[in-house]
Amino acid sequence: MFWRAALPSFHGPGLPGKVDESMERELLDLRAQVSKQEKLLQSTAERLKTAKQQKENMEQFIVSQP
Repeated sequence: MFWRAALPSFHGPGLPGKVDESMERELLDLRAQVSKQEKLLQSTAERLKTAKQQKENMEQFIVSQP
């Protein structure tokens, strides 16, 4: 069962503009971190694919030897 509810807004007394700016900055930083992690993950997946292909090629070479 899923609950549908809005998250409470974080507007406290005082400086709502600064809170919004801080949250926006934090959100941008988090997005940048996620993007960096995605690129690293993609790079790792490509290296693993290449290593697997090299391994398979080496196995085929060894098996084909008389």
